[in-house]
Amino acid sequence: IIRCAFDDDDTPPEEDDNSEYPRLWPNTDVSIGLHDTFELDYVNADGEWTDIEWYSDNEGVAVVSGNEVTGVGYGTATIYGTYNGVEITCIVRVRDDI
Repeated sequence: IIRCAFDDDDTPPEEDDNSEYPRLWPNTDVSIGLHDTFELDYVNADGEWTDIEWYSDNEGVAVVSGNEVTGVGYGTATIYGTYNGVEITCIVRVRDDI
């Protein structure tokens, strides 16, 4: 598990950054502070940015609007999406020490 705390210098990978594996950006396990926001993007195995409809299993902790995730309460939420029949998840931890 990789936990990421974001700062203003984070930038997404280049669109032509070819990878042989699909991946989430910024990651599959994220730690943010209360009221912090980040964009959750999916890059498929062909290296293409893919639109996915995301939803939160705990909207008391994190809410999703499009691909933007916002921490609204302390705790843990899982953000879900589906691409080509495969469920994709990102764990979001909203913490008070960030």
